[in-house]
Amino acid sequence: MDTQIDELKKEISRITSADLDQHASEAEMKKALSAYINEHIQKDFEWLVQLLYRIDVSEAKLKNLLQEKKDTDAGDLIADMIIERQKQKIKIKIEIKIKINFKAQFQIEKRLSLWLLMVQVDLENLLQPRKSRKGQN
Repeated sequence: MDTQIDELKKEISRITSADLDQHASEAEMKKALSAYINEHIQKDFEWLVQLLYRIDVSEAKLKNLLQEKKDTDAGDLIADMIIERQKQKIKIKIEIKIKINFKAQFQIEKRLSLWLLMVQVDLENLLQPRKSRKGQN
């Protein structure tokens, strides 16, 4: 779980260009992100739209959420969506790494088994002539 929080901090820092304290909690990250978003809603809305597109935040979900929660700060809602999307991406990356590691482990075990089988066959071949020589004497 700490890895997910650390990755989340990196992503939020990258998005906001802010240097988050290494001990920042998720709530503190959300607060910083929300302030950053609210600033861009006022100053550079087009940039914010491009950011949401790059992060792959669902436009339909965002529109519905903003409609449903009109009394909630838009920066907070968008920050929540960004954080959730980043968590999904981090989870997917971790799952992919696990699958890759599993496949690599399987390949190593497969090669090791093959190598052991080859060694066993070589040993049997080395020992075979000695047995047949003894039988001939």
